[in-house]
Amino acid sequence: MQIDENDVLGLERRFMEAWISGDLEGISAMYAPDATMAMSGDLFRGRAAILTHYRDLFPDPKAMGTLTLELEDFRSVASVRPNIASAMFQWKLHLADGRVESGYSLIVYGLRENQVVILQDMTK
Repeated sequence: MQIDENDVLGLERRFMEAWISGDLEGISAMYAPDATMAMSGDLFRGRAAILTHYRDLFPDPKAMGTLTLELEDFRSVASVRPNIASAMFQWKLHLADGRVESGYSLIVYGLRENQVVILQDMTK
């Protein structure tokens, strides 16, 4: 199976839905078990570490706000590895207190057990 832009957009749509509902376990399940995430100057290795980081950031999942993602760039490496792709998103987080935070994420996707998952996530 080759990962295409629609696969990535589908996963990110589910990510935003899980975010809005405060489903941290659902969010972390979209990462591969051995995924890495760089955020806030720290590196997190593995799905469990990523979930712990999200729990530390949002002790009250209901206060996570509304996340929107806009695809800026999609890259397929199908000619070399059809089961790997990357995408860059601009994200905006509208928090319950009225603040809006924004930045960019560069995400590498892969196939694990016929599911598209996040292998690497660098968010700034």
